[in-house]
Amino acid sequence: MAAMEVNLANEELAEYLAYNLNDLEFELLVRKRIAIEFKRAFDKMPNLYEGASTCHYSHSFTDKGEWTVRIGENYSKSSTAEGEVLFRTMADAMLRMEQRLGNKLSNLLSAPHNND
Repeated sequence: MAAMEVNLANEELAEYLAYNLNDLEFELLVRKRIAIEFKRAFDKMPNLYEGASTCHYSHSFTDKGEWTVRIGENYSKSSTAEGEVLFRTMADAMLRMEQRLGNKLSNLLSAPHNND
């Protein structure tokens, strides 16, 4: 595999990579980036379950892209967020999950006492 030496950034780098990455490299790059974002979320919120978490991307030809991220502990305890930037969309989904789980009366109640 040949190394790519480029001195580009932002849109120029994106265009260069769009033309120079092969299909395998492109797919692996996108999948790896998604996996990194989910790993960060799972590290911060250990109760999350991979089977209850998903990620979708849609793109229109007006250059409007949208990520939909769903994270959850199970199918009833989950949070979904939509946005144009994967990292920020993941952060929004995590915040919504924390808000849902933190807004429960049981969090204010003391633990039950054992009368043994």
